[in-house]
Amino acid sequence: MKLPLPADFFQCPALSPHDTKCLTNQATASAMAVVNKTQLQGGPIAWSLRSNEGDLQIFKGIHENSNEANAFVYMSITEVTGTIEEVVELFQTRTTAQAKQFTTRFGKQLVDAIKLYSLVPASADNPMEMADITWRAYKSPMSFFVAKRDACLLEVNHAFQLNARRGWVVSTESVALPCCPDLQDLVGLVRMHNFGSGHVFLESDCRPGCLEIRYVAHVDFRGASFDYVSDAMLKRRAWLSDLNMTKRCRNLKCIDQFLREDRLSRESAVPARHVPHNLRVQCHLCDTHFGWTNTKTNCFKCGEVVCKSCNPYWSVTRPERRRDFTP
Repeated sequence: MKLPLPADFFQCPALSPHDTKCLTNQATASAMAVVNKTQLQGGPIAWSLRSNEGDLQIFKGIHENSNEANAFVYMSITEVTGTIEEVVELFQTRTTAQAKQFTTRFGKQLVDAIKLYSLVPASADNPMEMADITWRAYKSPMSFFVAKRDACLLEVNHAFQLNARRGWVVSTESVALPCCPDLQDLVGLVRMHNFGSGHVFLESDCRPGCLEIRYVAHVDFRGASFDYVSDAMLKRRAWLSDLNMTKRCRNLKCIDQFLREDRLSRESAVPARHVPHNLRVQCHLCDTHFGWTNTKTNCFKCGEVVCKSCNPYWSVTRPERRRDFTP
């Protein structure tokens, strides 16, 4: 059998009220466990700085649970301009348009996905709360050497308060269900285990209008039994896993870009060449003088004359054609 799987591939019986309540409680506990993991001090993870990349810090951790010896746990931290409401809207998938936009932005590693249960449906009246159980299949980071992975996940969106600061968490955690069995023999997918991962958004306590964002990835990719793997293969596995996890962590910086694009989508554009080119001899943003190698362009948001370096492409959803904006 090949991917994508038919929509009715998993035969999921209706949940009893008791099972629904237990899974809903587990969803909230799972989300808050992810929030707790992101604490640099006093949490369940012993974090050490792996790399400081200016506006992004990446940490590697060791979990106190010895049963997770084969798991990898990484975290990235950054700060962006924005509000909780903006990131809630960014992660919404209630409508078809929202789901397509979300998949385009965040689903680049997905091969297939099927929703198994909806425990707490997201709604326009309460967009911050959601709990689903979903099966996902992922691309391989190195298709010639590493098999594709899949997971049965409890997906949660949950609002919380931490030290008088508003917060919101988007988390995932593996859950075992009889209706979602291992598919390695049938499809060739290795069932990975997610111990609790996700994005945590907190309002800044010192910079109004800013958000502190933390992304934690805590997974065991699984695969061959370690009793039959050489030291060289173990080192290669560790190297590949580190490469994959740090790449995931760096993707956190994309959220700032997505928030800016959403703001631009809500704003109106000025007419092309609002400020005539002949009125400017240097870039409005970086003050670089225009010349043969530095041509003039107009920002479609403010109309000013800027250089191409200061006028990147932004993917903006508008009734008219997509246009370029400066940040």
